[in-house]
Amino acid sequence: LDSLGEGEVREKRLTRLKKELTALAGLYGTNTAVRLFKRLEEVGLGILFLDRRMDILELMKSLTKVAEAIVELLVMEQDSAAPSLSVVSYGKLGGREITFNSDLDIIFLTRNEPSVDDVKAAERVLKIAMSYTKDGMAYKMDTRLRPDGSKGPLVSSLEGLAAYYTHQARLWELQALLKARPITGDNYMNRSFMNMRRKVLLVRGGGITVSEIKKMSERITRELSRESLAAGVYDIKRGTGGLGELEFIVQYLQMKHCRSHPELLVQNTIDAILRINRAGILKDCDAGMLSETYVFYRSIETMLRLRNEGTLKRDGTALQGLADIFVLSSQDILDTLYRKKALVSSMWKNLN
Repeated sequence: LDSLGEGEVREKRLTRLKKELTALAGLYGTNTAVRLFKRLEEVGLGILFLDRRMDILELMKSLTKVAEAIVELLVMEQDSAAPSLSVVSYGKLGGREITFNSDLDIIFLTRNEPSVDDVKAAERVLKIAMSYTKDGMAYKMDTRLRPDGSKGPLVSSLEGLAAYYTHQARLWELQALLKARPITGDNYMNRSFMNMRRKVLLVRGGGITVSEIKKMSERITRELSRESLAAGVYDIKRGTGGLGELEFIVQYLQMKHCRSHPELLVQNTIDAILRINRAGILKDCDAGMLSETYVFYRSIETMLRLRNEGTLKRDGTALQGLADIFVLSSQDILDTLYRKKALVSSMWKNLN
């Protein structure tokens, strides 16, 4: 509370976060420290967001840095047993788009063939992060983006990962690779991974078809969406014209055009939209619509997660909280949501 009053939580550098976390670990032990640290930072950042002193893009980047600091500490603790173990982040962590209660999509990587010690070290990282204690769980870590998913080895070699992406990876795995970036490891490993990622996406990315990506999106919506417009229930992520379709539009354009515009291969959605626009692939009005809609959707998602809710309800209390943040009436929020969903849906249908 003292630090909140003094404004110390705003936009901390990653190096400062790591230093503070290391100090906490020295006082309380790693298990307690990572949970306490995460809670302290999230409370401070959440208050700044709700008080409109931090926008959603700043919030996501700040929450991402908190997660990175924790993952790095957990891996460093295993250094004596597995000094070559690295972590590559995917999804929201890779895109620096973490929000409250986000899972961390990661894979473990080694320079050479993984040893027994490497696998044991990776298992310890997962156990510390996901064990339930009196302070709760630090993060749920999802490692299913590794080669062959949950059936594959927990730790991959860099060479093995490159071979998998080159010859076996499916469309959704290439999409996931767009968001990938190392968050721990030495410079050689990090550069080698990013070079491999670039080569794979340049070779295979342009081969995707719009029908493939639409088929995959439609399946996700059909099987996972909890939207019911008649009942006034809106699934921001998986509903028609929602966040999922918006991200699929951006990722499709990145992969389709990356051979002629390698600069499109960035992890962050807003950065990708800006670069697609600069390359002349998206008109200014379309790029502006996608960026504004992305910010709007992420703000709604964050408010819902602060309340431990999965969908926005017409008669729910989350809607009033959003109205306070956007300084709009509840009906204006819903009208804006309808309009933006229609625009994204139209762009998605006309994608070619």
